Amino acid sequence: MLRRLVVPNRFTFPLLLRSCGRLSNLSPIRQLHGHVLILGLSSDSYVANSLLHLYATRNEIENAQLVFNRDPNPDTVSYNTILFAYANFGMLVEACNFFDTIPTKDSITWSTMLTGYVKHEYFTQALNLFRDMARQSRALITEGMLVSVLTISAKLEALEFTHLAHEYINRQGFPLTPSLGTALLQAYATCGCVGPASEVFGAMQTRDPPAWNAMICACARHGLGACVLSLFKQFILHGLEPEGATLVGVLHACAHSGLVRLGMHYFRAMTVDYHLEPEMEHYGCIVDLLARAGLLEEAKMVIYKMPFEPDTAIWGSLLSACGTHGWTELGIKLGNFLIEIEPEHDGHYVMLAGLYAQCGRWEEASHVRRFMDECGTKKKTGVSLVHTNIKSLLL
Repeated sequence: MLRRLVVPNRFTFPLLLRSCGRLSNLSPIRQLHGHVLILGLSSDSYVANSLLHLYATRNEIENAQLVFNRDPNPDTVSYNTILFAYANFGMLVEACNFFDTIPTKDSITWSTMLTGYVKHEYFTQALNLFRDMARQSRALITEGMLVSVLTISAKLEALEFTHLAHEYINRQGFPLTPSLGTALLQAYATCGCVGPASEVFGAMQTRDPPAWNAMICACARHGLGACVLSLFKQFILHGLEPEGATLVGVLHACAHSGLVRLGMHYFRAMTVDYHLEPEMEHYGCIVDLLARAGLLEEAKMVIYKMPFEPDTAIWGSLLSACGTHGWTELGIKLGNFLIEIEPEHDGHYVMLAGLYAQCGRWEEASHVRRFMDECGTKKKTGVSLVHTNIKSLLL
């Protein structure tokens, strides 16, 4: 085109820049940027936003800022692109300051800032931002934002905020889509409220496999074995194919309910009936199932036959069972082994000291306690969380 002396226009460069999106080399992009400057198109919003997007997604924030500064009349897309660059790559202070300068904020603006906070675990700031948005710009709140906020509620185990978010969803008439309903029931379940989680699940018009998995795992986590098995039967009756996560919930429930035979049946069914290869979590559930039932020899055989090296969680299940069922000799060997490979884990020291104490070896128990102190490992204390000043959120 250039050799034929055809002059590119404002529609040429966005197409060219889009084609550069998958190139690892920045040189062609910079050459095109040079042509834009020479032809005086840097102030054209169509061209500028294409350049901005390309630089922003590649973490070329300085170049993106230069393009932005050359545009005399940046539009909302331009502001949102710069905000994305800051928020996506962890420059949250810069993102927050830039956010305050944006003259017109649309739903993408708020969502970009919220997503940045959530991605980089600035959870308190994310909740404060959502509170401000709910007060100032109710019409701009999207389902995706509500999902993000409920994800934060789950992480912080903020039950009262989950209640308020649920009230907001009902007040604004948001339908319980699979993604929103799943986020809401998970938030309730993480806070220990299986009843409200079950009500949300029942109110969902459409339930996809992740929604079923979330409900199954929620009941399993709280020891409701009969509920898990009932849900799993309904899951199969609906013609859905189990996933790895589905079977984790089922096996976990069997382990905590002492249903050894049923747990082993579902573990075998994974490969035979559902064509799923068991992963580390599934083996961990089976080891826990057998160990809790006192079948330590069988649990050891499962570990030895695993197609990969067991992780510390699996050995930890066996160690815990040794203490419960009086297998002190094996437990002491496991405890010393786990302390050697995971010296920062306080539970291993506590279990090992308890095993020494069980068989009257008080000197060794004291030595473990002293060694724990020398290593700087502290036993985690139990805590209660009280969330204050939450009622003001979303009001």
